[in-house]
Amino acid sequence: MREPIDFELRRRAVSIGEGTYLYVGSSKKPCTVFTRVLRHASKHKKKHWHIDYVTASTSTAVKGALLVASSYGDCEVELARLLADRLPYIPAFGSTDKKQSPSHFFKCTSSYKECLAFLLELLESSGCVENATYLELGSSIDEA
Repeated sequence: MREPIDFELRRRAVSIGEGTYLYVGSSKKPCTVFTRVLRHASKHKKKHWHIDYVTASTSTAVKGALLVASSYGDCEVELARLLADRLPYIPAFGSTDKKQSPSHFFKCTSSYKECLAFLLELLESSGCVENATYLELGSSIDEA
Protein backbone atom coordinates (compact mmCIF):
# COMPACT_ATOMS: atom_id res chain seq x y z
CA MET A 1 0.00 0.00 0.00
CA ARG A 2 1.69 3.21 -1.12
CA GLU A 3 -0.43 5.55 1.04
CA PRO A 4 -2.89 5.15 3.91
CA ILE A 5 -6.51 4.35 3.14
CA ASP A 6 -9.65 4.98 5.19
CA PHE A 7 -13.06 3.39 4.69
CA GLU A 8 -16.14 2.33 6.60
CA LEU A 9 -16.79 -1.35 7.11
CA ARG A 10 -19.98 -2.52 8.80
CA ARG A 11 -20.45 0.83 10.56
CA ARG A 12 -16.83 0.85 11.75
CA ALA A 13 -14.18 3.30 10.58
CA VAL A 14 -11.05 1.52 9.37
CA SER A 15 -7.67 3.18 8.74
CA ILE A 16 -4.81 1.23 7.20
CA GLY A 17 -1.35 2.75 6.94
CA GLU A 18 1.05 2.40 4.06
CA GLY A 19 3.22 -0.68 3.88
CA THR A 20 3.26 -4.34 2.91
CA TYR A 21 0.48 -6.58 4.21
CA LEU A 22 -0.37 -10.28 4.32
CA TYR A 23 -3.94 -11.50 4.12
CA VAL A 24 -4.89 -15.01 5.23
CA GLY A 25 -7.94 -16.53 3.57
CA SER A 26 -9.31 -19.86 2.49
CA SER A 27 -11.53 -21.51 -0.05
CA LYS A 28 -13.52 -24.57 0.93
CA LYS A 29 -13.50 -25.81 -2.66
CA PRO A 30 -9.99 -26.20 -4.12
CA CYS A 31 -11.35 -25.64 -7.63
CA THR A 32 -12.43 -22.08 -6.71
CA VAL A 33 -9.21 -20.86 -5.12
CA PHE A 34 -7.81 -19.24 -8.30
CA THR A 35 -11.11 -17.50 -8.98
CA ARG A 36 -11.21 -16.23 -5.39
CA VAL A 37 -7.65 -14.89 -5.53
CA LEU A 38 -8.20 -13.17 -8.89
CA ARG A 39 -11.44 -11.65 -7.63
CA HIS A 40 -9.69 -10.27 -4.54
CA ALA A 41 -6.93 -8.81 -6.73
CA SER A 42 -9.42 -7.08 -9.04
CA LYS A 43 -10.08 -3.36 -8.60
CA HIS A 44 -13.64 -3.54 -9.98
CA LYS A 45 -15.97 -5.73 -7.94
CA LYS A 46 -18.82 -5.63 -5.51
CA LYS A 47 -17.28 -5.31 -2.06
CA HIS A 48 -18.27 -8.40 -0.12
CA TRP A 49 -15.30 -9.52 2.02
CA HIS A 50 -13.17 -7.27 4.24
CA ILE A 51 -10.18 -7.58 1.92
CA ASP A 52 -12.23 -6.24 -1.01
CA TYR A 53 -12.25 -2.79 0.59
CA VAL A 54 -8.45 -2.80 0.63
CA THR A 55 -7.73 -4.32 -2.78
CA ALA A 56 -10.26 -2.09 -4.58
CA SER A 57 -8.28 1.01 -3.55
CA THR A 58 -6.09 2.68 -6.15
CA SER A 59 -3.43 2.93 -3.39
CA THR A 60 -2.94 -0.84 -3.31
CA ALA A 61 -1.34 -3.43 -5.53
CA VAL A 62 -1.65 -7.17 -5.03
CA LYS A 63 1.81 -8.58 -5.70
CA GLY A 64 1.04 -12.27 -5.35
CA ALA A 65 -0.69 -15.08 -3.55
CA LEU A 66 0.70 -18.07 -1.74
CA LEU A 67 -1.64 -20.99 -2.32
CA VAL A 68 -1.42 -23.64 0.38
CA ALA A 69 -2.72 -27.20 0.28
CA SER A 70 -3.41 -28.83 3.63
CA SER A 71 -5.30 -31.74 5.10
CA TYR A 72 -4.33 -30.51 8.57
CA GLY A 73 -7.77 -29.21 9.45
CA ASP A 74 -8.03 -25.46 9.73
CA CYS A 75 -4.61 -24.32 8.57
CA GLU A 76 -6.08 -20.84 8.04
CA VAL A 77 -6.66 -20.44 11.80
CA GLU A 78 -3.25 -21.89 12.67
CA LEU A 79 -1.45 -19.57 10.25
CA ALA A 80 -3.40 -16.52 11.50
CA ARG A 81 -2.48 -17.44 15.09
CA LEU A 82 1.20 -17.79 14.24
CA LEU A 83 1.24 -14.49 12.34
CA ALA A 84 -0.61 -12.68 15.16
CA ASP A 85 2.16 -13.75 17.54
CA ARG A 86 4.80 -12.20 15.28
CA LEU A 87 3.35 -9.29 13.29
CA PRO A 88 1.18 -6.23 13.92
CA TYR A 89 -2.41 -6.65 12.70
CA ILE A 90 -5.75 -4.91 12.34
CA PRO A 91 -8.04 -6.51 14.96
CA ALA A 92 -10.97 -8.58 13.65
CA PHE A 93 -10.13 -7.76 10.02
CA GLY A 94 -11.17 -10.63 7.76
CA SER A 95 -11.69 -13.03 10.64
CA THR A 96 -15.31 -12.50 11.63
CA ASP A 97 -16.09 -16.11 10.68
CA LYS A 98 -13.11 -17.39 12.69
CA LYS A 99 -13.66 -16.13 16.24
CA GLN A 100 -10.47 -17.82 17.46
CA SER A 101 -8.38 -15.66 15.07
CA PRO A 102 -7.58 -12.10 16.18
CA SER A 103 -7.19 -11.03 12.53
CA HIS A 104 -6.47 -12.23 9.02
CA PHE A 105 -4.69 -9.03 7.93
CA PHE A 106 -1.09 -8.51 9.03
CA LYS A 107 1.48 -5.78 8.45
CA CYS A 108 4.94 -6.90 7.38
CA THR A 109 7.79 -5.19 9.12
CA SER A 110 10.26 -5.83 6.30
CA SER A 111 10.42 -5.75 2.50
CA TYR A 112 8.03 -7.82 0.38
CA LYS A 113 10.69 -10.41 -0.47
CA GLU A 114 11.76 -10.74 3.16
CA CYS A 115 8.14 -10.99 4.24
CA LEU A 116 7.46 -13.76 1.72
CA ALA A 117 10.54 -15.66 2.90
CA PHE A 118 9.37 -15.26 6.52
CA LEU A 119 5.92 -16.57 5.57
CA LEU A 120 7.39 -19.62 3.82
CA GLU A 121 9.54 -20.42 6.87
CA LEU A 122 6.53 -20.02 9.14
CA LEU A 123 4.43 -22.32 6.97
CA GLU A 124 7.15 -24.94 6.94
CA SER A 125 7.53 -24.85 10.72
CA SER A 126 3.74 -24.95 11.29
CA GLY A 127 3.41 -28.53 10.12
CA CYS A 128 0.04 -27.82 8.54
CA VAL A 129 1.18 -27.39 4.93
CA GLU A 130 1.53 -30.20 2.41
CA ASN A 131 2.26 -28.00 -0.57
CA ALA A 132 2.62 -24.27 -1.25
CA THR A 133 2.61 -22.55 -4.64
CA TYR A 134 3.38 -18.87 -5.23
CA LEU A 135 1.18 -17.14 -7.79
CA GLU A 136 2.60 -13.84 -9.07
CA LEU A 137 -0.22 -11.43 -9.83
CA GLY A 138 1.54 -8.24 -10.80
CA SER A 139 4.17 -5.77 -9.84
CA SER A 140 4.16 -4.18 -6.43
CA ILE A 141 4.09 -0.43 -5.95
CA ASP A 142 7.44 -0.60 -4.19
CA GLU A 143 9.82 -3.45 -5.00
CA ALA A 144 11.92 -2.75 -1.87
